[in-house]
Amino acid sequence: MIRKHTPHARRVAFETGPLSTWFCHALTAEGIPAICIEARHAQKVLSETLNKTDANDGDGLAQPAEAGFYKTVRIEAFDSMPTRMLVRAHNQLLSLSFQMGPFAEGGEIPPLARLDRMRRS
Repeated sequence: MIRKHTPHARRVAFETGPLSTWFCHALTAEGIPAICIEARHAQKVLSETLNKTDANDGDGLAQPAEAGFYKTVRIEAFDSMPTRMLVRAHNQLLSLSFQMGPFAEGGEIPPLARLDRMRRS
């Protein structure tokens, strides 16, 4: 897809986000070097533009990539993603059980009205 729009692309820069792992692996599979820039660093660069458009954001990310002034982020491998997802889900369930622990006595969750009274006191 990128080769169709920019056939002579030497590098592609993008900021971290939910899809950055997929972008990085798809681009490197196409033979395009991918640079994943830390979102906080990219935000500082992009905050200086007056008009917030996708094209201006693209230009804003391209300038530090061309100059070599960026902080890269290591992208995890596809093989480790299912394991990391299970660990995150496990941690969220543990956190939820600790939060609900005081309210669930004997495996029963108190009625909503009682729960509201408990929050107010």
